[in-house]
Amino acid sequence: MPRSEDLPFLMSDVSARELRAPSGDACRHANGAGGIARVVIAVTDLDRSRSRFAAMQSSGLEPLAAGPTPGYIAEDGLRTAGFRLGTTELLLVESEDSKNELGRHLDEHGEGPYEMELRTVSGAYRGTLNRRLAHGARIRMVA
Repeated sequence: MPRSEDLPFLMSDVSARELRAPSGDACRHANGAGGIARVVIAVTDLDRSRSRFAAMQSSGLEPLAAGPTPGYIAEDGLRTAGFRLGTTELLLVESEDSKNELGRHLDEHGEGPYEMELRTVSGAYRGTLNRRLAHGARIRMVA
């Protein structure tokens, strides 16, 4: 199979969660992050990537209903397709315009993770983290 940066690394662990992840206060982050809500993956060919993701349904990946995706609209020259894995959404985004932000990102970095949304606990900050302080990563805190 040819190299593909658009496909995620999926892993299924059979060991008990308490053996591989902390619990209680050790798993509470000071910024209120409580898990990954969405990973946005920049792709150059949405139809090809959608087919590759659909082939992974035996891994628990479920396609989301087609329709507009908040924050990613066709008027901006973007096309999207989504999948769900547990409580996390994987959103494929293709830019039809190499001059918009996603198009420039694809030109510079190629396909792969583009943005992450972290699910927050009640009362925590919601919004976009400072990219300079996040080492250039696009990270949004959402409800």
